[in-house]
Formats: sequence, C-alpha cells, structure tokens
Amino acid sequence: MNTLFAIWLIVSAVLFPVSREKFISEVVKEVEKESSIIVVTSCPFTDVSSDSDACKGFQVGITAGTSETTFEPNRNILQYEAFLMLGKAGQYLSNR
Repeated sequence: MNTLFAIWLIVSAVLFPVSREKFISEVVKEVEKESSIIVVTSCPFTDVSSDSDACKGFQVGITAGTSETTFEPNRNILQYEAFLMLGKAGQYLSNR
C-alpha cells in the first residue's frame, strides 16, 4: 500500500469525521489495486450488504465488526480502528 496514501487516510480520520464505511472503502480500493479483486464468500454483518467493502475487508482480515454481527458503517471511525485497518491491510498485502 502506498505510504503517502496511508498517511493521508490517517490524517483525514484524525482531522475530519470519517465514517467506518468510507474508510474501509478507501482501504479496500487500494488493496484491490495492488492485489486482486476480493471475492466475498461469507459476511457476518447484518447492517451492510453482503457485497460491501466492509465484507471484503472482513473476508481478508482487514477489519472486524463492532460486534459479531454488526459493522456500524455510519459511525465515525476511531483513530485506533484506522491504524488497525491500515496495519492489517499492509500485512495482507505483504503476505500475498
């Protein structure tokens, strides 16, 4: 993942309210640019569609829900959640 893009995402999440849905969408878009399209085979979240970027992120271990069955897409992302998602995205890409 492009380091400058990762820094931009973190700064955006710190300075401006960013929803969890918007953040994971940007992360998944970058991951798919560098690897391949992520195919969702199962998704535990009941508050997003089964083909959402939240489910794609869950599928490859980039994100987890706020509970076993919810993602809370409209809630603003917390700083530590942003750092975790970016770290896991980097780990996913380095293991490919």
